[in-house]
Amino acid sequence: PRQGLREIDLDRIEQEEDTIGNVKGVPRKKITFFPRGSSEPNKTKFAVIADHGFSTSRGDTAPWAEEVAKELGANLFETRVSGHGLEASEALLVATVNAWLNDSAEAIQVGRKLSTDGVIVLGTSTGASALSWILCQEQEDYRRDVVAGAFISPNYGVNHPDAPKLLWPWAEFLLKVKGKREKAALRGNEIAERLGEDRFKAYSEVWYTSYPTYSAAPTVVLAEMAREAPPLKVPVWIGYSKMDSVVIREETEAFIDRQEILGAKIVKKDFGDTEDVDHNHMLVGNILAPNTTQDAVDAVVRFLGDHEIVKADHGAVEQPATAGEQD
Repeated sequence: PRQGLREIDLDRIEQEEDTIGNVKGVPRKKITFFPRGSSEPNKTKFAVIADHGFSTSRGDTAPWAEEVAKELGANLFETRVSGHGLEASEALLVATVNAWLNDSAEAIQVGRKLSTDGVIVLGTSTGASALSWILCQEQEDYRRDVVAGAFISPNYGVNHPDAPKLLWPWAEFLLKVKGKREKAALRGNEIAERLGEDRFKAYSEVWYTSYPTYSAAPTVVLAEMAREAPPLKVPVWIGYSKMDSVVIREETEAFIDRQEILGAKIVKKDFGDTEDVDHNHMLVGNILAPNTTQDAVDAVVRFLGDHEIVKADHGAVEQPATAGEQD
């Protein structure tokens, strides 16, 4: 990541989306203050930040992050990774490895602005890869004040036979010349029939139906970086499915095993066969997995209580303010 993040102005974080011009409605960055609808927003003891996956946006797992934040009485920031959520999927080529890491680190910085005592990070798929790498770093600049993490279907290995080829020399040039694009597994009438009219409309606002193949290269790099990182510096909850066909579940289990050997505090939950019947990758969210969302909310809150970050009644545990410079 770049050295030194820009100063964050909370009053402008959402308005800045207007300057981009072609951000779709649902994917926009969003701050939700607690209590909901408060006319005079204040800092909460902890803040929750959420980082989405590749080729999608914050709506992919909604309302998972919002419900976790509500249970904790915490302010929430849901980010939008560079290149995502725009009208043209070619913009995904802007989502480089550095962009992912910088956007994730910046989300944590926003979380610090919204809280007094620390930040809880939520990540999905490649968003979880970027956050995993940040939470493993010895240098505290980017993970400062993070107290815990929770990941859904973290990407520690892309489950596609051609994924390694994205890192070959000339891969970017050749794929761009050929104009090769990846298609979403479910399209048109097939997904509309499965989800129904309302959920299909929501799906269309959140996911791309196709994208330039080379734009997926950072997902391969970030997965590798997370796998090879030092031990996690904070407790992390991981929800995954052994039947996930998007990421390599053996790599997920290997990451957990390695981190535990290194002394990291990890709690895992296998969701098994899920409502995301084609991929078992989206384990939460009203669009693809509405019936397991609350289960994941409860699991994360229970995990935070077990690690004495929150009380049994979900209130924040009283503890000294985190040492270090305050934003």
